[in-house]
Amino acid sequence: MPVITIDMHKTGTAEKTALIRNLTAAAADATKIPPQSFIVLINEMDDVNIGLGGVPLDEVKRNRK
Repeated sequence: MPVITIDMHKTGTAEKTALIRNLTAAAADATKIPPQSFIVLINEMDDVNIGLGGVPLDEVKRNRK
């Protein structure tokens, strides 16, 4: 079974559901492997554990407001 893993910031259930559906559909289309064969793993991290352009993501978000 193919495994798709994504590491990202914390997000809501609706967003995760959409991500799982869309990643699975795209991978199944590209590989011609049935969608039910795919496993999707979402690893959520706190914003302080993610850097963007050398700055912690929580700081980036604060500066965008």
